[in-house]
Amino acid sequence: MAEASSTLVARGQFETVVAKAGERGTSECESSCSAADLKALADAARYTGRSSMAESALLSLRKR
Repeated sequence: MAEASSTLVARGQFETVVAKAGERGTSECESSCSAADLKALADAARYTGRSSMAESALLSLRKR
C-alpha cells in the first residue's frame, strides 16, 4: 500500500482502506498484511458496516 492503512483510517478514508484490501484480495491481505494494516482494515470494515470482514480481519490478527 502506498499510504499506511492506519493513516487512511485516521483521516476517515474507510472506504479507501476496504477497497484497497478488496483489490489485493481480502484473504491475501489477512495472511500477509502487517498487524497495523489488519487492525486498520478491521476498523474501516466496522465503520462501513462490513461486520463479517471486520471479524475476519480481527480473527486473522488474533491467530498471529
